[in-house]
Amino acid sequence: MRRTQAWRVVIGGIAGLLLWGIHPRPTEAMVLYSNFDIGDTFDLLPAWSIGDPVNFRTSDRFVAPAGSFTLDQIDLAISLFQGPNKLDLQLRSDASGLPGATLEAFHFDGAMGPSFAGGLPPLVLAHSLTNPELVGGQPYWITASAPAGTSAFWHFNKTGAIDTHLVETNAPASFVSKSTQGAFRVTGTEGAVPEPASLLLFGLGLFGVAITRLRAD
Repeated sequence: MRRTQAWRVVIGGIAGLLLWGIHPRPTEAMVLYSNFDIGDTFDLLPAWSIGDPVNFRTSDRFVAPAGSFTLDQIDLAISLFQGPNKLDLQLRSDASGLPGATLEAFHFDGAMGPSFAGGLPPLVLAHSLTNPELVGGQPYWITASAPAGTSAFWHFNKTGAIDTHLVETNAPASFVSKSTQGAFRVTGTEGAVPEPASLLLFGLGLFGVAITRLRAD
């Protein structure tokens, strides 16, 4: 009887180990990329133009860190110079060194602070609703555009961060260069990481042995 009870205790322990092994680990939001300086500061000037006078669309590239993540939020140093307070943003994949498919789109109405009203303008906060996956080591693009009549600025970072930058206009031309990035931050949540499959296989093997010994007793 005591041996039977002992094997039952062993079986319970192994079952607990298996459940622990397949249970997702706690996750928390983390900064995947940021070129803000201390205190979320950035340069007021210079800045990339967005919108009028020739419908500037500007894109900055970043590379996700090692791991697998879902997007939580993008914070950008974009302000309104003149015109309607409307802004469009896109998170896009990379296609041979240029912006590719849209992973998530954001539209803002009234979110931009004035460009030159004393001090730095507030950040534009893009909260993700679809939480697209970001794969570690892969490049992604953030594209900012505005409707006709709107003129906005994407202010330069002041940390010296440089990466591939794309400017598009109404004219049949685009300009790609290694340039100072507009200031922004990307926040995401790391995916749940299960324990290695070998741990589960080992646990299942012990479970089988324990059941066999229990029946033999």
